[in-house]
Amino acid sequence: MNDIVFILLGPIILGIGIGIYLDKALAVEIPVFTMVLTMLGIITGMYSVFKKYSK
Repeated sequence: MNDIVFILLGPIILGIGIGIYLDKALAVEIPVFTMVLTMLGIITGMYSVFKKYSK
């Protein structure tokens, strides 16, 4: 049950990191990539937790 933290936070942290990198590399004024990839990370993390514990 302790792995739920890593399953949920892993994709979120990865999405934030990649989003921040892309926003800085492309010099975007509004952090669009960070917002989109964070939301994608949240959805992916929740799906992974649901898939693992719904059995």
